[in-house]
Amino acid sequence: MLHLIWKNLVRNRRRNLLTVLSIAFSMLILITLQTVLTEIKQISQTDPRNLRLYIRQANSWFELLPSSYEQRISKAPGVTKICAWTQYSGVYRDESEILPTVGIDPEPFLDMYTEIHIPPDQAMAFLNSPNGAIANQNLATRHGWTLGETIILKGNSPPVDLELIIAGIFTSDVVDNTLYFDRKYLDQAMGDWGKVGGYWVEARSSEVIPEIIKHVDSIFHNSSFPTKTVAERAVTLEFLSWLGNINLLIGVVSSIVLFTILMVVGNTMAMSVREKRREMGILRSLGFRSRQILVLIVGEGLALALTGWLFGCLGGKLIYALIPRTLMNQFEIAIIWGLCGVAVTVSSYLLIGKNEFSPSLTAWHRTVPVSLLIGMAGFIIGSMFYLFASNMINASPLLYGFKVTVETVSIGLIAAVVLGLVSSTVPALRAMRLSVAEALRTLG
Repeated sequence: MLHLIWKNLVRNRRRNLLTVLSIAFSMLILITLQTVLTEIKQISQTDPRNLRLYIRQANSWFELLPSSYEQRISKAPGVTKICAWTQYSGVYRDESEILPTVGIDPEPFLDMYTEIHIPPDQAMAFLNSPNGAIANQNLATRHGWTLGETIILKGNSPPVDLELIIAGIFTSDVVDNTLYFDRKYLDQAMGDWGKVGGYWVEARSSEVIPEIIKHVDSIFHNSSFPTKTVAERAVTLEFLSWLGNINLLIGVVSSIVLFTILMVVGNTMAMSVREKRREMGILRSLGFRSRQILVLIVGEGLALALTGWLFGCLGGKLIYALIPRTLMNQFEIAIIWGLCGVAVTVSSYLLIGKNEFSPSLTAWHRTVPVSLLIGMAGFIIGSMFYLFASNMINASPLLYGFKVTVETVSIGLIAAVVLGLVSSTVPALRAMRLSVAEALRTLG
C-alpha cells in the first residue's frame, strides 16, 4: 500500500510539489502567528513584573517628568525601590539602526530587575563607569560588540550624541533587547537637564499596589506634570490593546489561512482521484476492497499535508532559531541563500525536468534554464523573507526572543493531519462508491 501511495505522489510531481510548497508556506504563517501569541502571553504573565509599577506623565507617553519627583515618590507608603529612566532614541552607524536604548540609575536598576543576569565584575564596571553601558547578549552578538568597546550613538531624541563604553553583557529571563546606560551621563550631556522619562518602583507586596497608585498620583494631581501610575504588566497589556483583540485577530487570520490551503489541497486531491478513476476500477477488479481504496487516497492526502508540515513548521523553527544570530555579514547570507537556490534548481530539475513538460522542453538545454529560473525565484523570495523577518525580529523587543515551542509545532502537526484527512476524505468516499464498470468506462 505504501508503494502505491508513493507511486501516486511522484506521478504528477509538479502539481504535488506546488501543493507541498503551498502547505509549507501556510504552516509557516500559522506557526508565526501562534508564536507571536505565545510570546505575548509570556510577556503579560512574567512573574518579576508583578510587584513593579510604572510611573509616567499622565497626559502623554512622550512627555517628561522632573527628576525632583524621585524623592517624593520614594517616600510613598509601600514603595521599597525606585529607579528613574529616560528613553533615548539613538542612531548607530546608519539611519536604519536605531537601537532600543534606555538611560537608568544603574544600582537600583540591577537591584530591581532580578531577571537580568550579569557577571559581578561586569556589573561593578558598569556602576563605576560614568559612560558605561550594558547590552543584551543577543544585541551585542548581532553587532559584534565586546567588553570595553566604545560605540557612538547619534541622538534623535534627546538631540545629543553619546559615546558609550560596553561595560557588561547580560542575559535575561524575559525578552529584553535593550542597551542600558547611566542616565546621569545623558543629564550632564544635556546641561543638567533635570528631566526623566518616568520611574519604575517596586512595591512591598501586591496588597499595597492600589494604595501606592492612588497616593503617588494624588501627590502630583494639581502640578504642571501630573503622573499616571500603573502596574508594569498593565503597561504591556496597554501597548497590546492598541492592536485590538490579539487572540481574535490571530484566530481569524489563522482560520483564513487554513481554509484557503484546504481548498488548494482539496482541489489537488479531487484532480488526482479523477485522473485515476480507471486505475481504481482495475484495482477493484483485481480484488482491492473499497476500504483499501479509501486508505490509498487518504494516505496520499496525509502524505502531502505532513510533508508540507515538515518543511513549514520544522523549517520555520530552524529559521527563527537562526535569525537572531545575525553575526553573518551580507556575503555569508548570500552564500547560504545561494546554496538554497542551487538546491531548488537541482530538485526542480529532478522533479519536473522529465515527463512534466512537453517533449519539446525535455531536452536538457531547455529544462536546465527553466530549473535555473525556479532556483533564482526561490533565492529571491527566500532572501526577501529572511531580510524582512530578521529586521522585524531584531527591531522589536517583543519578537527578539522569537522561539517556536514544541506546543506550537504540535498545533501545526494537528492542523496538517486534519487538513490531510478533510481534503482527501470526500474524494475518497466518492471513489469508494464508484462501480468497477463505471470506472473502467471513464477513459473509454
